[in-house]
Amino acid sequence: MGRKVNPVGFRLGIVSDWDSKWFAERNYTEQLHEDLAIREMIMKELTRAGISRIELERSANKVDVTLHTSKPGIVIGKQGANVERIRQQLEKKSGMELEAGRARLDSLRLFVHGIGAWPAPPVQSQSEVYALLAEWGLPTSPYFRTADDIDGVLDFVTHYGEHRHDVEHEIDGVVVKVDELALHDELL
Repeated sequence: MGRKVNPVGFRLGIVSDWDSKWFAERNYTEQLHEDLAIREMIMKELTRAGISRIELERSANKVDVTLHTSKPGIVIGKQGANVERIRQQLEKKSGMELEAGRARLDSLRLFVHGIGAWPAPPVQSQSEVYALLAEWGLPTSPYFRTADDIDGVLDFVTHYGEHRHDVEHEIDGVVVKVDELALHDELL
């Protein structure tokens, strides 16, 4: 029997950070339940906003709420009205001042890594797939490399393990693919 490890706990401090940042000696239970109520209310109010993560950070009498969303227009509303309404509801519920009004919009980026099911592709290797995708004008990862042996693969993995914070987007691992497409089916 294997032991199961929470994927968030496994990555804490390495790739991801805590969703709640605060410390309490006496009223830990109350603050934890308050955090859960804030998260529940936000998810209920903004069901269509595509919220992927809610971060809470507490100071003495203030809570900073950071929402990671794919649809910021729904969260913000017309001229910020939705943010203000939700902030007021949360302040009434928690009795604490909430910091709102800071918005940072990151544009989404897409990297294409394959061509899907193609009965007779005109390419024989994964590196040729990337070249074909780039030829078609599709965005491919600028970090793609081909290694000749296992030492080259290990060097690549070690390099990005040490420099993952220099990459423009969050990563929590490296994908290693066998270059020859005919071997993909045998490995499955």
